[in-house]
Amino acid sequence: MMANDPSRPQGDDRPGEPRPKAAPAALLGEHYYPGHAFAELARLEADSFWFQSRNRIILSTLSRHIGQPSLRYAEIGCGTGFVLQAVARNFPTWEVDGFDIHEAAVAFSRQRATRALVRQADIHSLPKETRYDAIGLFDVLEHLDDDLGALRGIHRVLQPHGLLILTVPQHPCLWSPYDDAALHRRRYRREEMRQRLVEAGFSVRFLSSFVSALWPALWWRRRALRQLDPAAAAAATQADLTPSRWFDRLGRAAMWPDETAARLGWPLPWGGSLLAVAEKT
Repeated sequence: MMANDPSRPQGDDRPGEPRPKAAPAALLGEHYYPGHAFAELARLEADSFWFQSRNRIILSTLSRHIGQPSLRYAEIGCGTGFVLQAVARNFPTWEVDGFDIHEAAVAFSRQRATRALVRQADIHSLPKETRYDAIGLFDVLEHLDDDLGALRGIHRVLQPHGLLILTVPQHPCLWSPYDDAALHRRRYRREEMRQRLVEAGFSVRFLSSFVSALWPALWWRRRALRQLDPAAAAAATQADLTPSRWFDRLGRAAMWPDETAARLGWPLPWGGSLLAVAEKT
């Protein structure tokens, strides 16, 4: 079902199969994200302008909003460890943990982020014996049926005044076969994300879009994908994951304003993704 199907809700929880109750971790993991995709994801990340630029934006945000030289940090839904590795390397005095529900993701993250302690866990039932000063949640929330419950779970394992730094895809109008293939439940509107965080017990310190210069191209391309039949859309989506060298260079240049804004702490009003920094209250 494509985004231009009038039966698809745009911008709020996407109806679908409920989260399996008391299911094994492997089954829950497949409910959130296809496990077979991690190997391909790991291959793409190192050469992708988008993943590399997002890492730089995340690292700049962590540097600007977290002043402590030593703290306990966790990334939840750490996937292949691409971000976790960068955080562990750039903040060598931090104690760094990683969690993912997928066994395959845990294995990739342990191989990449060798300094981090990586464990298997469901975001809805995080270990309660540890409290964190900061938690990262990068393009995870959109996969979850109960995003508010997940945010409340993160709130419980943060220290008082601890920080949550997250990214999510933005704008329901950008829904495309990308989102279907990745098992997204939703794309967020800015005020919707703010409200979710407040309802979970956070105060929002910073909220900014990114992938701003590429927004018109994203809108045009994803609108075109929605017009294709499912087989053609799947093939075109796969081709887009390995862009040509000239497009990759164009993408790197187009992300420069977003990276600069992140370094300076300037919020951007539009873009394909959303970045938030929220404090536990």
